[in-house]
Order: sequence, then C-alpha cells, then structure tokens
Amino acid sequence: MLKRIKELKKKFRKATFLCHPDKVSDEFKDVAQKIFIELKAAYDANDLKRVTEILDDLEKGNYFKTRSETVNEKYKLKAAIAKLKEQIKTLETEIVVIKESETFKTIISIDDWDEYFKLTKERLKKELKSLQLEIKV
Repeated sequence: MLKRIKELKKKFRKATFLCHPDKVSDEFKDVAQKIFIELKAAYDANDLKRVTEILDDLEKGNYFKTRSETVNEKYKLKAAIAKLKEQIKTLETEIVVIKESETFKTIISIDDWDEYFKLTKERLKKELKSLQLEIKV
C-alpha cells in the first residue's frame, strides 16, 4: 500500500510539472487547466490508473500541440487520404478489367464444377487422342 502511494505521488508530481497552467505557453493554458483539474481529482481519489494514463498522454505529447503541428498533421492526413483515394481508383479499374475478362466470365458461368471438370477432362482426352493420331501418320 505504501509503495502504491509513493508511486501515485511520484506520477502526480511528474504530471503536474508537465501540465501546470503556469508552466505552459499561453495558447495551452485552458487545456492545461482542464488537465490539471482532472489530474488533481484522480490524485485526490487515489486513482493511480487514471494518474498514470494522464501522465502517459502528457509524455507522449497528446495534449499540447502547436497550431503548426496540427496544421502539419492535417496536411499529412489530406495527403494520405488522396493517396488512398488513388489506390481505390486503381483497384476499381483492376476489378473492372477482371470482370470483363473471359476467364472471369467463364468462372462465374459455371454452376456445377464437377460437371465442368468432367467435360473438360473428356475434351482434353479427345484432343490428346487426336494429337497422338497425327503423330503416327
């Protein structure tokens, strides 16, 4: 129990240092205030799990991003979306080509695969006999 309390205090202090409204730039003061209040409530409730989650998010930089970082991420996402849309178009074109191929049309027209292979086998046997006769002549 004492170890848990020490861990809680340690993580709380570390998180407090990362999100205290007096220690962040002006553009993040409102966000920092909300996080600080949530952190304090978790600490007062002895909620080690929530304090740990908040600390992890703070260390990963999930709360405080500058406008330029946000804009940069927005452009990256737009570029990724454009790339995915292009890939979708390519796949759609490939699907159309496949659906128009004779092989695909043959495959979808087969109702009974056993019968299809039986007939194909018979046709190939006849063709083999015909070729063997040609060779003998």
